[in-house]
Amino acid sequence: MDTYEYAGVTSILLIDDDEVVNFMNRLLLNNLGFTGNLISCNNGIEGLDYIKDCVSNGSVLPEIILLDANMPMMDATQFLDELLVNHKCLINKTKIFILSGFQNEEIENNFKSYPIEKILEKPLTEKLLKDILIPPV
Repeated sequence: MDTYEYAGVTSILLIDDDEVVNFMNRLLLNNLGFTGNLISCNNGIEGLDYIKDCVSNGSVLPEIILLDANMPMMDATQFLDELLVNHKCLINKTKIFILSGFQNEEIENNFKSYPIEKILEKPLTEKLLKDILIPPV
């Protein structure tokens, strides 16, 4: 198995209500040799709680968030709204990728005003993760 340089990334937060998707994304990242902190949350509320704990404990905040667009309890736009209000400093330090089962103009319009890197179509692949997480040498 090859290992890759993750440009200093030590922490990735996965937020998806589908545990299988979180498991598969975790497996893909492990297969790519990511050895940093990999946290899975089942909804936006859990994700925000994790971030609040990191802030209050002085722990490493995630440099990358893979965020499912549609979830019960708190979807991606609600999560981002809360992040912008209560953790604005994180926005400049964290790359946020939206995960969606499909891509269309409506999905793109929903996230147009948010500070995200890109909308990614599920399921993720090793190639896609390499392209977004590993800068070209």
